[in-house]
Amino acid sequence: MKFRMRCPHCGNRMETEEEWIGESATCPICRSEIVIQKNSAPPAQAPASSSKAQTDSISASLPVAGIVLLYLFMLIPFLGILTFFFCVLLSFIQYPRCPEKARKLLKHTLIATLIAIVATSAFTSCVFLFPPMNIAHEKGPDLVCLSNIKQILLAARMYSGDSRGAFPDRSGAGGFEILRKSGYLTDPRVFVCPLSGIRPEESEKMLTEEHVSYLYIGGFHENDDPGQEVIFCPCHRNSIPVGCIGGTVRNNIAKGREPVHETLEKAGILKRFDEFPDSTRQYIRKKMEE
Repeated sequence: MKFRMRCPHCGNRMETEEEWIGESATCPICRSEIVIQKNSAPPAQAPASSSKAQTDSISASLPVAGIVLLYLFMLIPFLGILTFFFCVLLSFIQYPRCPEKARKLLKHTLIATLIAIVATSAFTSCVFLFPPMNIAHEKGPDLVCLSNIKQILLAARMYSGDSRGAFPDRSGAGGFEILRKSGYLTDPRVFVCPLSGIRPEESEKMLTEEHVSYLYIGGFHENDDPGQEVIFCPCHRNSIPVGCIGGTVRNNIAKGREPVHETLEKAGILKRFDEFPDSTRQYIRKKMEE
């Protein structure tokens, strides 16, 4: 049986199976290691004033932490500066008695100082610059994919509002083409996940299965179960971004990259297989054979 949980690190909502309780998994958004378990009852919402005070407390602690780190990173350069002046002074003291040794000491002091400056600059750049770039690179495709599904759902709900509550009845690229042709969502890039490697169709051209990456099951109505999943992205590892009739978008936890038939089975699509029209059944069979 499926249940919903939240990532304790980033708060991302996910859906998983009860049989996986106690196992380790990776959050598809923040990439943190988590243990699958049912969340306890949600805490009572704190008053706005309490929340603001907590935010102010966190903000006030940031400068203090920054000052501590500043002095910590200045400690080693400060010792290096003292060593530099000591070696320079020693070289001038030795110069009258042994000019050659004094010049050699001064030369090596300058070289060591330059190496220390370059090493410190490189270390600072690696610590403070590259990790945020890596995190943004990892999160980027997931966030873009969820945004795409959200836009498709919004367009489908706008379409249903003008069609007596009915979502596009055709599945896959056919349903997306209805939204594009009707002017509800005309950007072909929205129908392609950035992790799929699929090239979006050119603007103003009819959408085909070769130029879309999302699975869409057509024929639903806006009065159906709001939690029924109708849009799926099979391109991610350890997660399945989905969109529901009610407009909800979430990441479901998966073990690796799940086959299409397992994804549709968990969503209850295969249980209702006989209820769908022939075109939808053919679409499901084709996707399960790929």
